[in-house]
This record gives sequence, C-alpha cells and structure tokens, in this order.
Amino acid sequence: MHKYNQKHSTFDSLFYMKNTKAVKEKFLHFLWRYRRFDVLNIRTSENLSVEIIDAGEYNTHAGPDFLHAKIKIDGMMWVGNVEMHVRASEWTAHGHNIDKAYNNVILHVVYEEDVIIRRNDGERIPCLIIKNYLREDLSGIYEQLLHNALWIPCQNLIESVSEISKNSWWQRMLIERMEQKTERITADLSRSSRNWEETFYIHLARSFGLKNNEIPFEMLARSLPLYLISRHRDRPMQLEALFFGQSGLLNEPNLSDDYPKMLKEEYRFLSRKYRLRPLKKSLWKFMRMRPSGFPTLRIAQFAAFMGETTNIFSTFMEATDVGTIESFLQKEINPYWENHYIFDKISAAHKRQLGKDSVRRIIINSVCPFMFAYGKDRNDPVFQERAFDLLEQLEPEANAVIDKWRGLGVSIQSAADSQAMLYQKKYYCDAKKCLECSIGNFILRL
Repeated sequence: MHKYNQKHSTFDSLFYMKNTKAVKEKFLHFLWRYRRFDVLNIRTSENLSVEIIDAGEYNTHAGPDFLHAKIKIDGMMWVGNVEMHVRASEWTAHGHNIDKAYNNVILHVVYEEDVIIRRNDGERIPCLIIKNYLREDLSGIYEQLLHNALWIPCQNLIESVSEISKNSWWQRMLIERMEQKTERITADLSRSSRNWEETFYIHLARSFGLKNNEIPFEMLARSLPLYLISRHRDRPMQLEALFFGQSGLLNEPNLSDDYPKMLKEEYRFLSRKYRLRPLKKSLWKFMRMRPSGFPTLRIAQFAAFMGETTNIFSTFMEATDVGTIESFLQKEINPYWENHYIFDKISAAHKRQLGKDSVRRIIINSVCPFMFAYGKDRNDPVFQERAFDLLEQLEPEANAVIDKWRGLGVSIQSAADSQAMLYQKKYYCDAKKCLECSIGNFILRL
C-alpha cells in the first residue's frame, strides 16, 4: 500500500464534507494539471504502470476534461483524452457511456473507483485512483482555503507568495476587469447597430448617475437620442428643458422659481413636438446621498456637457491624459445651481462643476472601458494601452475593500491597482476560486 493511501486521511474528510461537487472535481483538475501528486510510481487499479508524457490541454468546454494527452500505460504509448470524476460511477451518471465524445478517453482519473467502467465494446478503461498518490499537507491547505471564514481565503498565507507572482496575477485581474466591462459594451453596440457614439453617450450618462441613479440616467439618455440632442445643442435652455422634462423631475404642480418654470414651459412645447413621454420622477434617488450627488445637479452638469461637446466618442478616445478629460467634463452650468441642489429650495453656495472624485469615476467606468473595447474591436493595442495609462494616472478608489487590501500589505498606488483588487475580491476571493487564482495555485504548489 502506498504511503499516501491512508484510510482516514485529511483528503478523505475533504471529499465527504458538505461542499459543491464542482469544487471537488476542480481540485482533481488542479492536481492533474500541475502534477501535484506522486507521479513517479503511479499505477492503474489493475496494477499497470502509468507514465504521464503530456497531461493534455485543459478543456473548459463540453467534452473530456483534458484533450490530446500522451500517456504510457504498461510501456505502450497512448494519445487521447483524460476524464476525471470524484467517483467512477459518475461516468454513467453523466451519460458519458452514450456520448461519442468520450470514445477516445485513454485514462479515467478518479478519487475512488466504486465501479469498473468499460467502453461500448466491453474493454475496460484504464483507471487511476488518484487518492493513493496524494500529499496530505496539500489537501489540508486546500481545505483551509475552502472552508475558513477569513476576509479572503489566503489571508494568513498570502505573505508566502512572491511579489512577482502577485503582481503578475493582479495585472491579469485588471485585464479581466476590462474584458468584463467590454462584454456589456459589445452587447449595447449590437443593439445600436454598432453606433459607437450613441453607445458611449448612454454609458457616459450612466456614469453621471453614480451608483444610485445609473439606471434612471441610462433610461433618460435612451429616451433622448443623440440626433435630438444635436438639434438643440446651441440652445442651452431647450437642452436643459429636454433633460429635466424627460427625467420627470419637472412634474411638480407648484414650482415657484422662474428657472424651473421656464424649463417646464419649454418642455411642454418640445414634448408635444417630439411626442416625448417623461420618466417617472419616483425613479430618482435622493435619500442617503450627498447633495453634490443629487440627480438634479447631475442632470444639469450632463446637459451642460452635452451642450458644449460634439462628437463625444472621438473626443474622448483621442485623450491621452486625465487633465484633458477633466477639462471636457467640467463645464459651467446654469447659475441657478450655485445655491440650489433641488428646485425651489435655496442652499449654501457651492461648486457647480463635477468634483475630481466624480471625474475619476467617469473615467474608470466609461472612458477607459470604451478605449479598451474600441482597441479590441479594431485590433489596435494603442487604445488599450491608453486605457491602462489613464488608470495609472488616476488615484486609487477609496473604500473599505481597498483599505482591507492595504491592511494585508498590498501596495495600491493607482486606479489600475484598485480596479484589479476590487475585481479579485468579488470574483475570486468571495467565490473561493482559489484553484483558478495564481495566488491560490502558488500557495498550493509550495
């Protein structure tokens, strides 16, 4: 009996704990991909020698788990696919016995062989019982990562990972973050018949709305297409009337200030002319927000920007520094907003332009993703590099997640770093995807 084949090993307990099957099988994939078991003395359940020449290509789509593997079994070279299961009986449970895609499986790797699996012609498929060749310390580390309740699974082990490995992985996290945002842009492009200008306009509007009002801002932009905006770009009052009227925020019976009453009158005429139907004012959120983020002020800022900027997409795509983009976005708005945050209610004097934090959010959430998406669409790396350069120029976001990462000793110097770390936390650490994370792999391969 091999020294790693112990009846009550830590690894046994791991596989019988209440966790998802997907994670269990992924651990087998990890073991095979990186050969994290005793590969020198492995034998099939029929006691035939096994030599792994090439583990094969990891297959994340339908079909066997590893493709085009090269394996010597009892001295004979076999070329084909490798399939893995926690229990051998899953071969039949998953329907592989009637799926032609599995006819070329040359080795069945399992944690336990509870049944013998044969091909349709009756020939037994060679089976490797991998639990016989495992390191107990490795399974213990994996169990610790999978089941602890720390802020991130590797919180107590991350210091053991080299800086080169961490930084390389986090660069990949930034790219994945941009790829994720590109997916939405691509979907919206399809709906607009690949109109980059219109699609960018809608996404930019979402960014002006911040997190609380991004959806109503998007609805507002979709209700006022660019061709309509361009007709009134040289008439600020009409443009403001269109945005405020369509928002539904002018639907108050007793507006008293001259400015909102003028907007309401203008909108009454324009809505009849263009057959417009306003949004419900109840969509907009004011509660638990700083007044500088109120949708009324944001709409005024967006209307001023749209009134002074033509060809918004090309204008932003040509920008190479944050200062230039700030100058695009920080437009003067109607003086009414110097001492108002909402209609008919005077407030202390305040800045009317977008603040630097708001500009940063817009660049992060709209400008950079569009640069990246446009470069990918055109197969032009210049735009993609420009997107990363802009993120490097920006200060990192300030929030509890970033504070936590810093508390773990992670250096976060720019928005490029903070974007990578936010993505890492949400899509890898919270989901406990340690086997798909290079940091987790590094720890498990120590």
